[in-house]
Parts: sequence; structure tokens; C-alpha cells
Amino acid sequence: MELSSGPDDAFAEDAFLARYAEHASALMAWAHLRCRGPLGRVVDADDLVQEVAVEAWRARERFDPARGSFRGWLLGVAGHVAASALRRVARRSAVLGRESELAEPMAELTTISRRVRRQEATSELFAALDALADDDRELVLLRGLEGLDHAAVGEVLGISAEAASKRWQRLRDQLATWPEANDLLSEHE
Repeated sequence: MELSSGPDDAFAEDAFLARYAEHASALMAWAHLRCRGPLGRVVDADDLVQEVAVEAWRARERFDPARGSFRGWLLGVAGHVAASALRRVARRSAVLGRESELAEPMAELTTISRRVRRQEATSELFAALDALADDDRELVLLRGLEGLDHAAVGEVLGISAEAASKRWQRLRDQLATWPEANDLLSEHE
């Protein structure tokens, strides 16, 4: 599905909601993994996903497919929302300033998120991710979900790009045996 981003061709509601639905599982897994650390002390993964949905909806006109994939853009929005959540814990009630404009699309985004969260496969995926070693969870997050290259992953993990590549291949083979992980891997895999 090709989507444009100019002011005259901004995401139609249906097109945006369809693209969001395609990537909801990956976003849920991203939030689940991100909320295991300090972020989880200030925001719940489900709340984070809802905040991402609101911000992505508001920013949908700025998505430019020439600059990257929708998934990458959505996870970029998610990263900004996560950083903001850490900064604005004290003013949490102001997150949805223009509630009336967002009510209908937010209801649909909430329905998508709830449907994904309620799927048994999602629960199984989260349990499997939780069972991984810390470094492997970080590898899934950085390489599998965010699509960082091996050099960047290696830098974060304190290993060489070659070691990151080998560890990712091993972990990717393991993930391939999980039917519920189909939507987990980056589009660049």
C-alpha cells in the first residue's frame, strides 16, 4: 500500500489505521521490551502504545515514504514518546489536549491495540521474550524491532559488529521457530 505525505495527500484515516494495524504487534513487543527498564517505572507498556498511537495520528501528515518505512517512522515516534514520558510524568493528564478531534480515530486505534494484546499469541510472545537473556532481549529490540545495523547494535552491547551479526543470526534462527514472532522482525530482515 503506497501512502503519500504531502498536505494534499495526507494519510486518509482508513489508510493510516490499516498501516497501524499491520505494525501493531511489533509496536506492542517494542513497548513491552522498552518498559522493562526505567521507562516501565513511569509508564505501562499499554499506556505507552496508546500514547504512541495518539502522537502517530497527530503526526501522520509528516510521514514521508521516501525517507523510510512506516514501521521505522512509527518506532521513531515511539522513541520520542518514550523520551517524553520520562520527562513529563508530572503533567501526565495533559497528554490528550484536543480530545474531541481524536475521539473516533483513537477508538479504532485502541480497538486494534486491545485486539493485538488479547491475542494468545501475543501473550506467548511476551513470555518467550521475557525468558530470553537480557542481551538477547536487547538484540531483539535493537536489531529485530528497530532495525539497527550490526555495528550500531554492537556499539550498544559493547561487542564487535561481527559478534553482533553472529549473535543475531543465532537468535533469528530461534525466533523463526516461534510462530507468534512473524511480525517481530524488522522489514529489513
